[in-house]
Amino acid sequence: MLEPHSKEQPLIVELIQKLIEWINKELIDERILVRDIEADLYDGQVLQKLIEKLTGESLNQPELTQTEMGQKQRLRMVLEEINNVLGVPEVYAAQNWPVAAIFSKDLVATLRLLVALVHRFAPDFRLPAGCQLTLVIVRKLNGVLQHRRQIEVITEMTDATGKDGIHLLHSHSLLWTDIIYTNLSCDSIAHIVRWVIIITKELIVEIDLCFTVVSC
Repeated sequence: MLEPHSKEQPLIVELIQKLIEWINKELIDERILVRDIEADLYDGQVLQKLIEKLTGESLNQPELTQTEMGQKQRLRMVLEEINNVLGVPEVYAAQNWPVAAIFSKDLVATLRLLVALVHRFAPDFRLPAGCQLTLVIVRKLNGVLQHRRQIEVITEMTDATGKDGIHLLHSHSLLWTDIIYTNLSCDSIAHIVRWVIIITKELIVEIDLCFTVVSC
């Protein structure tokens, strides 16, 4: 579950406001007004209108009932189309914005999906960098409830161009087998090194390593 007050962080508030602004601008001709990121997008109707506007193509979906099952089916079809347009592997989409998470109004999944759409269709639309949400993971062990906090990254820290790591990977068309790393100087004391490792065409793994380097 989302940690209390995590959603109220200034960067998250700004990110949500900017995403709502972008969606409403794109859908102004449809007379659709989004006010709540989670509540207005969960069933796929607004997402369908958005991807149709962005691609200029209709999805031609069959008429579905407004039951929970019908809503989930529509959302699944819309997300499949979005994933195809974004060109992301199924495993990546399932990890970042699965159908069940979007339908349950999960803020992390919803924001990640919208950020990916902005990067694909409006790369010059600036989003705040370094946005993170904190989840509280609770489990019962030997009859005792235990909890831990887990940081979920929504937007990466940016470089001087204002583009995050994932966006840079796509914009520079790097090979899937490339390994990108930062060089360390001998006289450096402390470094934060990011390795972006492309393992296969099906999976992208980002590992942040923090360690101390002794002077040479």
